[in-house]
Amino acid sequence: MRFAQSICCTTRTRCLVLLYIHTFELYYTPLVLNLTIHSSYNNSKLLPFLHLSLSRIHKRYFTLLSAHFSCPKTNNSVQTPTLLSCSCMNMKMNPFLLLHKLLLFMSLIYVSTCQETLNPHTLPRPLILETRIKQSPLLSSDHDDDVTLHCTSWRFAVESNNLSPWKTIPQECKDYVKDYMSNKGYKSDLERVAKESLLYASGVELKGDGMDAWVFDIDETLLSNLPYYVDHGYGLEVFDSEAFDKWVDNGIAQAIESSLKLYEEVVKFGFKVFLLTGRSEMRRNVTVENLSKIGFHDWDYLILRGAEDHKKTATQFKSEKRRKIMEEGYRIHGNSGDQWSDLLGSSMSARSFKLPNPMYYIA
Repeated sequence: MRFAQSICCTTRTRCLVLLYIHTFELYYTPLVLNLTIHSSYNNSKLLPFLHLSLSRIHKRYFTLLSAHFSCPKTNNSVQTPTLLSCSCMNMKMNPFLLLHKLLLFMSLIYVSTCQETLNPHTLPRPLILETRIKQSPLLSSDHDDDVTLHCTSWRFAVESNNLSPWKTIPQECKDYVKDYMSNKGYKSDLERVAKESLLYASGVELKGDGMDAWVFDIDETLLSNLPYYVDHGYGLEVFDSEAFDKWVDNGIAQAIESSLKLYEEVVKFGFKVFLLTGRSEMRRNVTVENLSKIGFHDWDYLILRGAEDHKKTATQFKSEKRRKIMEEGYRIHGNSGDQWSDLLGSSMSARSFKLPNPMYYIA
């Protein structure tokens, strides 16, 4: 059996079949290959033209190619065909090679006309596999997730007074405390405490004798010292009373907005307002100036530590002062502070409100 046979073009049509194949090899194959390789051109104006051109040529000549796949034997003479006239062409061609070319042509048409959408502005690039890793709200790795959970539990123990006395925040919780104090968490908790305090204050029935009282702490209750603690690691450093006193002397602490609103409403309700702070008596003037400058007015009493109080714990000092207030006939309905030592001890108020503060602890 002979696998090679001559294909004779004795008509113009048969010549065009061969010309069509060779034209594809010379022109369309490089073009289609170029479009296939540089797939970013798929969105260009050239692809629709190519798609239409190849479709028309293929539709016109495929039937002819099939019909004239083989020709009768002729002599070995070969006449060169032209586009206008073709008398005869005798070319030896392996039919399997011809079929191979046809299949290659059909495959390239399919690849070049696929509907894949790519960025036309990028050059061909190596395959890059990208994976998405679920991010933690605060930290990313599993280890950091454990740290976040640990620090959240630690802060809960601080605010619920379940933690033993401590001097600094845990080293691993610095970023956690920073995130809490600098973002919405701290502000949201402050607003919640102020809201509940106001709800309670609005429901108290005042006697009208001027003896219904409310006690406020100052630092981290009315005034924010956050800029100072930003410079000292958000509580990562051991408290330095001398450095803090220098900060206080600047008189630049800002108001805690939610506390200022509560304070103003308590004054309007008719409560007698007592400001009870662990600041030294020596800093009365700067404290008054700082409070007045940022909107706190009309308090009735400002109580600071005297020389005889410096060796007392905050719990002992404030309990003694509240007792004296009560001994004078005042009824303490509410007490607001950021430390449990502001609220606990003896002579406690009817209702106490703890503001959040994970940066330092005062016994």
